[in-house]
Amino acid sequence: MNIHSLLDDELLNLAVNLTGISNKCELINLALKQLVQNRQKSDLFQLAGQLELGI
Repeated sequence: MNIHSLLDDELLNLAVNLTGISNKCELINLALKQLVQNRQKSDLFQLAGQLELGI
C-alpha cells in the first residue's frame, strides 16, 4: 500500500539513529509492529487485572 505522508524529520532522524534502519518503509513497518505489540500487551494486562483466580 502506498501512503504519502509528512513525517517529523527530527523524529525520523532519531528513529534512524536508534535503530540503524535508514529505509523509511522498513522503519515505519517496525514502528507499526511495535505499536500493535504494545497495545496487545496492554490489553492482556488489563484483562488479567479483571480476572479472579480461585486460588
